[in-house]
Parts: sequence; C-alpha cells; structure tokens
Amino acid sequence: MASETPQEKILMQAPQGTSFGSEFSYIITLAELKLTQNIMALEANDKQCAALAIRFDLPAIYSLKANIIMADNPIQMRGQMNAQIDQICVATGATIKSVIEEDIIINFMENTTVDPKDSEVQLEDEDCEVMFYNGREIDIGEAIAQSLYLAIDPFPRIDDADAILKKLGVISEEEMAAKMAQEKQDNNPFATLSKLKK
Repeated sequence: MASETPQEKILMQAPQGTSFGSEFSYIITLAELKLTQNIMALEANDKQCAALAIRFDLPAIYSLKANIIMADNPIQMRGQMNAQIDQICVATGATIKSVIEEDIIINFMENTTVDPKDSEVQLEDEDCEVMFYNGREIDIGEAIAQSLYLAIDPFPRIDDADAILKKLGVISEEEMAAKMAQEKQDNNPFATLSKLKK
C-alpha cells in the first residue's frame, strides 16, 4: 500500500479516464449528467469487494456503499461512502475490523484541457479531491473505490499493541532511543574520566 495518509490529497486518475475493467465500475456519460441531477446509491457486490481487497492488499472488504449526487457544472460528485474492512495491525499482525465512513467531494476534470494553473487551484481546496478523465464518460465506481483507498489507515494498530509487544520483549521506539542515548553517554570518554576522578 502507498504511504499517503487519508489526510494527504492526491490526484486520482483511472487508466485512459475510464475503468471498464476495474473491480467496481459504474460508467456515466457526460450527456446523462446534463439531463438531470443524478442521485445514486451504489453498492459493491461480494465479487467486487473481494477483488478490491486484493487490489488494496487487505484481508477482506465486507461491504462498500455510497450515496452520491452528481452535478454537471462543474462535474462533481458529492456524498458519503461507507465500508467495512479487515486490516492487519502493523505492530502485532493481528486482524483489525474497521468501519469507514467518509464524506466524498470529487471534482472531475478533463485532462486534455486542464491548465496546470487551474489544477493547482483545485488542489488547494483541502475538502476536495480531483480525478481526471478522457472522452465522454466518467467511471464513478472507480472514483468511489479510490476514495475508499484514501480513507484507509495506512498504519493500523490494535488498541493494546504496545502491551502485547512489551510482553513479547519488544521495546518501543522511545525506549530504544533512550537506551541508545544512555549507551552513548556511558561510552563517552569524558564521562569515564569523570567517574575515575570520583
């Protein structure tokens, strides 16, 4: 998995702007967006959840749902995503069951006409992600999948991870740093001379 935290904003771009072969694909055309405001409820099935779990290197994804509103001027997705997943604790290797509830705000921009200055302005909005597309179709399922990926804690830990590690004899980074500092001080030749003088 990538090292970005959920707070860090990145550009999201599906291959060639669409994702017909993606694990959770739902295509909507620009023409459909212009007809009316699109209110949708999307839900990944078991097969799609299993495929996304493999893609995101997770033990399991039990559910992925999103209630969204699509607007065409600008092309934007707003709504909420909910997911239930399993993760692996980075400290102990134990399985963690996580519930993710995330607000979604994504601006879709055509990458063939984006001015670099305009894209910088969009990225300054901390509440908004940007996803580029080509052609006349947008894969909103892929956008939801990528929103899930961004919301996943990249370094999950169970609540009692430190206690478990301590029982196993594993010391924390702080304890290691203190031990190394003490060893450095003990090996200092001036400290040795000071002890001899006493």
